[in-house]
Amino acid sequence: MNLTICVNHSMPQTGGSEIVTQQIAEHMTAKGINTTIISRNTLLPITFNGIKIIPAGFYGGQFLKTLEKTKPDQVLIYSDYFKYWPDILNNIEKAKYKVTLIPVGFNAALSDPSIMGKFRKYSKYFNIVTHSDNYQDYKLCKSLGIPVNVIPNGIDKWKEFNIYRPDKLPNFIEKYKIDTEKIILCVSNFFPGKGQEHLPKILEKIHKTFKDFTMVFISSTVDFKYANILRERFKKIILKNCKFKYKFLIDIPRDDIVAAYRTSDVFVFPSQKEVAPLVILEAMAKGCPWVSMPVGNVETLKGGLIVKDFKKDSDNNLCYTEETYNTFAMLILKLLLDETFNCELGTEGINMINEELNWDIISEKYYNLFMGDI
Repeated sequence: MNLTICVNHSMPQTGGSEIVTQQIAEHMTAKGINTTIISRNTLLPITFNGIKIIPAGFYGGQFLKTLEKTKPDQVLIYSDYFKYWPDILNNIEKAKYKVTLIPVGFNAALSDPSIMGKFRKYSKYFNIVTHSDNYQDYKLCKSLGIPVNVIPNGIDKWKEFNIYRPDKLPNFIEKYKIDTEKIILCVSNFFPGKGQEHLPKILEKIHKTFKDFTMVFISSTVDFKYANILRERFKKIILKNCKFKYKFLIDIPRDDIVAAYRTSDVFVFPSQKEVAPLVILEAMAKGCPWVSMPVGNVETLKGGLIVKDFKKDSDNNLCYTEETYNTFAMLILKLLLDETFNCELGTEGINMINEELNWDIISEKYYNLFMGDI
């Protein structure tokens, strides 16, 4: 069987969607399915961890010819924001392959009536997978009477997140010269709505009560120019007058990121809109308790605390109020100061990863889907 995964962004660029689709590709390959990724952010064919990644082309016709050359039996579209998803829909009635869509929120369809119209018209021709049963993509399908499968995001616990072999990881504290008792961590690229700009105000509130912490910001350079502009603006302007200690780390090795999860005392996730954030699962896998806004499927996860004081804008984004800042700070402080509670939450997160949200389980669900067993 040939599987082709179509994405806007792929490895080696590092982000949540890139990691998820790479995991799908690697696990399906291991199960005997010949898998190729077609990506819009690669200009030349490459092989990454044994997976072929080829350019999508610059317009719909070029993409469709590239897709045909992979001779797919199954095509997986990751996000209805994939540039050429409308081209797939326009040709789906005569396609010789089966199509699966992971809509990742259905944000494109919800903002563009033409995409929504095509989705509804042709939905009988493809499978739909959502990462949870509590978010708008799942609820939309149910409201329209369209069948949907739920396959969560997860962690490959036997590779980089193997909690039983921490000796392989670098000493994060020594390498990055951290000299405080506690570490607060945020791993997130600077896309609009990720909310990093709200953290300094929260951290200044914490600093008034507890000063012995370092805030660690980790991000990667992406092929979205505005995101990199936001990052530089945040570093130069927003962090300029902060009183708390911080490290601003860009494009560090993946092993160092995993070590940061293992070493940190609290993981913070200030994002204002998400679907199924992978970084919280990574924190859970390393037993690092988290504090987050109630975005996406976060309320279904264990191992952390949720900020419930907020408002919403017309686009359903969560908005910060003074109560939001106060609650966020209070919850972080609780995890910093209550060692027993911190450990209890960390253990809950690890257990959920081991029992439900790992690729041993998840890969079987994708395999069964592509083989027609569900």
